[in-house]
Amino acid sequence: MRAELEKELEKIQRKYKRLPSSNERILYLTQIVKQMEQQHKEDWATFRRLLDEKKLERDPVDVHNDLDEDELAIGRVRLWLDTEQTGFEALDSLNDATENDLQEKPPERNTKPFGATEDYMDIQELSEYIGMSTSTIYSWSYRHKIPCSRLGKRLVFSRKDIDAWIKKRQKKQTR
Repeated sequence: MRAELEKELEKIQRKYKRLPSSNERILYLTQIVKQMEQQHKEDWATFRRLLDEKKLERDPVDVHNDLDEDELAIGRVRLWLDTEQTGFEALDSLNDATENDLQEKPPERNTKPFGATEDYMDIQELSEYIGMSTSTIYSWSYRHKIPCSRLGKRLVFSRKDIDAWIKKRQKKQTR
């Protein structure tokens, strides 16, 4: 996990543990989770926008990994909140075990970088979407005959761009 993210989590945990009552700790952690989720949502939107505009200054894979780490941090704060809400101290040991497991082995990554969004497709999804073989799509993307972007070594396709490309091809065929 990024050092600045670890420091932020330590700061949140120190403050939350210093609060005198369980109700105050629950309110504080609930507020933090909402803030983190909102920031994460905005970061994803910015990432997608910059990727669409081809103005992303960092490697998209690195940005995607950072966003995954943010999700893990949100999960950790949620675990603290759950611990506080249930009142079980036993969950603290579960929290420690979970953190140790995350440090020992990285979480499994989704094989589709944008699988959770409807705006982007990987090559397999595009193949099914337009009824064309993946080898043809690879060939066309290499020759810039089909709109695509790269996410590391992977090709990703904007559904909006593909729909516009299909309409343009249909207009040419009807002439």
